[in-house]
Amino acid sequence: METLLEVSWRSGDWHRIFNVPEGEEAALRLLKGEGQGTGLGTIEVQSFPARLLGAPALPGIASVTYHTRDINAVLEAAGRVGDVVEGHAGSFTLIGDWGERLVLTETMC
Repeated sequence: METLLEVSWRSGDWHRIFNVPEGEEAALRLLKGEGQGTGLGTIEVQSFPARLLGAPALPGIASVTYHTRDINAVLEAAGRVGDVVEGHAGSFTLIGDWGERLVLTETMC
């Protein structure tokens, strides 16, 4: 995978937002996959001090975002197969079988 961006901080907004103590490292990497059909998709990896993290999640996808032209039709179908936990105008979040978060967003394209 190609690294598109790699940055780290020891203070600032990420520390405030994610409750990381000043002076400890928080980092972000954006990686580009090379598989055919992946478009312009990237993988975002956030890094925080280990003691601030919860218990490890089960293996698999932790979060993924899908786009649709008809959010209402997708929301209706999603409610039949999983737990819709958040809903906003034009998007919602569904919890998958393994606890993964599936974010669906309406697109105008």
